[in-house]
Amino acid sequence: MSESCSVCRRVKDEEESGLVVYRSPHVVLYHMPEVDLPGYLVLATVRHEESLGSLTDEEIVAMARVEQHAVKALLEFPHVRKVYLASFGEVCAHTHFHLFPRTDEMLEAISSWTDGEIDGPRIFDTFRKALKTAGTPGPVFEIVQRLRGLFAEQSG
Repeated sequence: MSESCSVCRRVKDEEESGLVVYRSPHVVLYHMPEVDLPGYLVLATVRHEESLGSLTDEEIVAMARVEQHAVKALLEFPHVRKVYLASFGEVCAHTHFHLFPRTDEMLEAISSWTDGEIDGPRIFDTFRKALKTAGTPGPVFEIVQRLRGLFAEQSG
């Protein structure tokens, strides 16, 4: 763990917050705190590593499996039409991915389109900022519980 890394701190803190959906020795899947978008997950390595290319074979396999199971679980929710997967490493270099559920309601926002085409990066940026909250809303905890159950079924 790197004390200066926000993902490392979050991985440690989320265990106490009740937002962890799944944890293995290699990866942790948790709900993004302080965003009112039930199903917005983060998949991170447990070990602090800043490059996908530096992960061990075990970490890569664990990330791929957990990502697949998480996307399947999110797509079982009727309001989720697509799951965006993003990794930038600009604000925090720790290897992690955002799993962002895109809903039909998001497409109704004028800012979701560019030149007549759905603009996924703009949707991600717009709604991540617009749905920011001070604290984690109750429905998020309900979704975490449901995802834990779905995730256990799919990964079991």
